[in-house]
Amino acid sequence: MARRGIDGFRKEMKLQRFYYRVYWKTGVIWMRTIIILALMISATLATPISGEKTPEEWLESGVDLGERGEYREAILAFDEAIELNPEDPAARIGKGLALYHQNEYEDAITCLDEAIRLNPELSMAWIVKGLALYDLGKYNDSLDCSDEAISLDPQNVLAWNNRGIALSKLSKCEEAIQAYDEAIRIDPEYQTAWNNKGVALSKLEMYEEAIQAYDEAIRIDPEYQTAWNNKAIVLQALGRASETNQSSAEAEEMRS
Repeated sequence: MARRGIDGFRKEMKLQRFYYRVYWKTGVIWMRTIIILALMISATLATPISGEKTPEEWLESGVDLGERGEYREAILAFDEAIELNPEDPAARIGKGLALYHQNEYEDAITCLDEAIRLNPELSMAWIVKGLALYDLGKYNDSLDCSDEAISLDPQNVLAWNNRGIALSKLSKCEEAIQAYDEAIRIDPEYQTAWNNKGVALSKLEMYEEAIQAYDEAIRIDPEYQTAWNNKAIVLQALGRASETNQSSAEAEEMRS
């Protein structure tokens, strides 16, 4: 408590409620206020000139643009927030996420490193950095970011899921399954962890268990195309043709 102080602790407690507004589907993270808007704005903001936007308003604009998939415009809005309040990490996390969606992974990491320099105890900065490193094929570094996020926020399902996908890429499927199980323990309705657990089980040729995991993901989200596809692949490997066709048809329906 001494390290962060009471105010920092209270802010982090507030952040927990917003982490669950970031969700995964078909392996892609979508922007939903992960930068926490005003909750992460520092207590002392620069006083704006009358009629101009505040840093918080630029931050909100960036989030709104990101949600609409207008990532380039979102980056410009986050840049405005950064210029007005350069010591706050929130806009840098938002900009990093927008850059990530633009496949500008190196620039995203640079931005997130600056957010981490400003406040190394924001787990979401580590999570998004881990995503960028993962997509660069730097799976060990991505794993390190997930572990750092978990050390800061052991109840963060995104961090546990990210840990699992990095471990799976490193062919450590048993450890990956343990990570997914922890995410599921925290949030049993987290469909992406169920799907990813199915992938790891499939790699271990534990096909019946994989089907059960995919079925859980589909129960939670019947329109989860990736889970239907993955289930079809496993059923095909087991030679269950009619069930394969049914799962493939479901996946195709989701695609249309």
